[in-house]
Amino acid sequence: MKHRVAVLLALFALLFLGLVSRGQSEQIPVNDVKMFAGQWVGRAYILATIFPTELDIKEDGSYSGHVANRPVAGKIRIEDGEPRYEGKYTRGRLGLFQDGDKRFLRAWAESGERWEYEQKEQK
Repeated sequence: MKHRVAVLLALFALLFLGLVSRGQSEQIPVNDVKMFAGQWVGRAYILATIFPTELDIKEDGSYSGHVANRPVAGKIRIEDGEPRYEGKYTRGRLGLFQDGDKRFLRAWAESGERWEYEQKEQK
């Protein structure tokens, strides 16, 4: 019984820390696809597997890159006030986040996959 209580307390502590750390990044309202322009590096969560991924997003909203070794490309648009993307194999919505001096991009596919990116530093 004591073991279960200890495990539950540890799980609640991890959940709380996760919520606190996520609460520090602030979502940025997006009204122009130019706000996504840049080079992004991150990971894709597909079918319980994590893949490395990179994107290069142009000011017109077009993007290209790869998920693992598979090339991806598509277009970002603002539809009904919400950033959306559409590629050859997937489409969904996007969010732009700021945490201190770092910017993050998150994408949620209609099929359930998700991607998380951090913007590469400009040189």
